[in-house]
Amino acid sequence: MLSICMIIKNEERLLEKCLASATKLDAELVIVDTGSTDSSKEIAAKYTSNIYDYTWTGDFAAARNFAVSKATGSCILAIDADEILDKYNISTLKNAIEKCTNDTVSFPPLGHILCKSIFMNNGEENIREEKLPRLFSKEHYHYEGIIHEQLVPNNESVAKHYIETSLEFDHFGYYGDDDFLENKTNRNIELLNKMLDANPDDTYIMYQIGKSHYMRKDYDAAREIFDKCLYHDLDPRLEYVQDLVESYGYTLLNTERYEAALGLEGVYNEFSTSCEFIFLMGLIYMNNGLFDKAVKEFRKCTTFKTCKIHGTNSYRANYNIGVINECTGNIKIAKNFYYKCKNYAPAASRLKNL
Repeated sequence: MLSICMIIKNEERLLEKCLASATKLDAELVIVDTGSTDSSKEIAAKYTSNIYDYTWTGDFAAARNFAVSKATGSCILAIDADEILDKYNISTLKNAIEKCTNDTVSFPPLGHILCKSIFMNNGEENIREEKLPRLFSKEHYHYEGIIHEQLVPNNESVAKHYIETSLEFDHFGYYGDDDFLENKTNRNIELLNKMLDANPDDTYIMYQIGKSHYMRKDYDAAREIFDKCLYHDLDPRLEYVQDLVESYGYTLLNTERYEAALGLEGVYNEFSTSCEFIFLMGLIYMNNGLFDKAVKEFRKCTTFKTCKIHGTNSYRANYNIGVINECTGNIKIAKNFYYKCKNYAPAASRLKNL
């Protein structure tokens, strides 16, 4: 049996849509409330009677584990109240559940969901995709970490492995006005700093602090913590390290440290398998007036079959090639690249002006 476990606090903004979408999976719903003062519990009661109060201790892992303890299903799907189910395949999901709870193997896998984070950047909507382990055996895994908690095998000697679930969620965790982002990132930074005090050399925690500053557009603070993190010996194969390097590059661009950003050429080979890194290098070259190099990088982006941020391997890359050609007087070529962007609003605007 599948149990969907959630922890909530003042989530009336999106909770109704979240729960309405989750009911499509015909699973037990377990909701743990950590102190809501809005209508969250009333909304939840429309969808389940399995609602539990939990005194918040500043520890997300503890709250997650409490929710899991209340589930009757052997397989757990953990979701958040700002995530809305978009796509799924019941047959694929059932197969994943069977594998995640298979007692005949030494240790069952974790199931990935595709999380599509929707956020605003400079007035433009962006979508970033990433796979997250959210489907797991109640018997074999638990959560650790007071924030940005991670699933950990009960048997620490076991290496985690992953399977697909077909589940795709739209995530709106950082989609909101400045006050919403300020409140959320303030909370995150406070908890993360507590973790860092206890683990001063933990680069993942440093990265998350820097990322929180980055999301609130405090680029100077983000750059400072990213700098400290990059002094450590990091494994470029890790997904958070890839995002760290890319976020660091954008902090340099956003603080107009264009020449300093060229220093990322030194790690080009380590990260050139990422479309997002290649796109970033195109922007760095573009901002340093190295237009031929920029065009080369943007063209390279269009050869990638997949990307994390929508459009980096297509319309965003073509748009920047168009901008470069427009700025250098090649209007006909610029128009051709803008046309390739199809419905991308900035390209349509440039065409209208031309």
